[in-house]
Amino acid sequence: MSTQTLIQYLDTSAFSALPSGGTTQVGTGTMNKQQKEIFVAGSTVKVGDWVALDLTKITAISPLVLDDASEASITVAPADLNVGAGAGITSKASIVLGVVLESAERDGSLTAGSRIVVVTRGFAIAKVADAGGAGINIGQSLVISSVGGIADLYLNTGVFPICGILAETIGAGAGTTSKLVYVNPFTT
Repeated sequence: MSTQTLIQYLDTSAFSALPSGGTTQVGTGTMNKQQKEIFVAGSTVKVGDWVALDLTKITAISPLVLDDASEASITVAPADLNVGAGAGITSKASIVLGVVLESAERDGSLTAGSRIVVVTRGFAIAKVADAGGAGINIGQSLVISSVGGIADLYLNTGVFPICGILAETIGAGAGTTSKLVYVNPFTT
């Protein structure tokens, strides 16, 4: 499940080992430092949804047995601050992990029980609301909203952790759109 965070390759060209020699262009795709993990969908998700650990999968709480939380550590649900035992920190979806990139299943399914690829750090296209119609500027912090799978502007008044940074401007009145964000979930 875990990927490494080491820098692997920064060059955009490589010297050919063939007898003819020369330089081969490898492009900038090798510099994409997007970190991805595979999780199990606890419910139906969509590409671009912000997801969080599904804490409803914890079967019991025992101080010496962490196996009670093993299913919750691999299962995600659309992040929503209004679900579970109550809004916010006690919510089943308050531990934000990242954004759904694609299905890891051969049939492309994104339903409950499907394996899904989640961007846990780096650039991704994600669902973002428009701050109640006001719009959001590039570089502003995002926090999960009360609508499942959607982030919105962080207003410096909440206790909810920042889940990413907006990398594109959202115009006033745009509604919920899919925008480029830098996924960088913080936990408190």
